Amino acid sequence: IRLDMNQRKNLYLFCKEALNNIAKHSGATTAELRFSKSGHKLSVLIVDNGRGFDTTAGDEVTVSLGGNGLGNLRQRAQELGGEVTISSARGKGTSIMLEFEM
Repeated sequence: IRLDMNQRKNLYLFCKEALNNIAKHSGATTAELRFSKSGHKLSVLIVDNGRGFDTTAGDEVTVSLGGNGLGNLRQRAQELGGEVTISSARGKGTSIMLEFEM
């Protein structure tokens, strides 16, 4: 997979932020990081079995967690020209999917 320097930086920082959020906030005992490629699209899936959170709270979640983690993930996805989807529910863990064109 060929990524330019800016893509590599943003992908690295995206994964770092997501994994840091898991370590700091989720209480998870397991986490998975999966990469897949289809044509010119790269997908990154990060899943944990932690406590989860209410995604309908929007930016209130970011504030209540005391940081900018979810906003940073969205910003990195935007800089990659891609989309991030965050799925979570209290007691059900969290799934973060990043998709972008290479």
